[in-house]
Amino acid sequence: KRVMRIVCLILIIVATSQITAAYKILVYNSQYSHSHSNFLGNIADILVDAGHDVTSFIPIIDPSVKDGTSKSKKIFVAQAEDTKQHLSTMLK
Repeated sequence: KRVMRIVCLILIIVATSQITAAYKILVYNSQYSHSHSNFLGNIADILVDAGHDVTSFIPIIDPSVKDGTSKSKKIFVAQAEDTKQHLSTMLK
């Protein structure tokens, strides 16, 4: 009986360790276009729902675009001055 309990305990530990394995994932999601940001934001949210630790790295290119994710951790990189000037000349 004792051997059987030990075997069962080992099986339970092995089975639960497989279930709790999660990856740390970094999603590069430049804030440039709505479709791009929403697509990558949805991927990040799906990965969070699957149990992974997801961080979205979001360089701001166009501040009017939303980041597209609501569940992942977010790291924003401020828009560079030359990017701001380049966008303003493109949008004129």
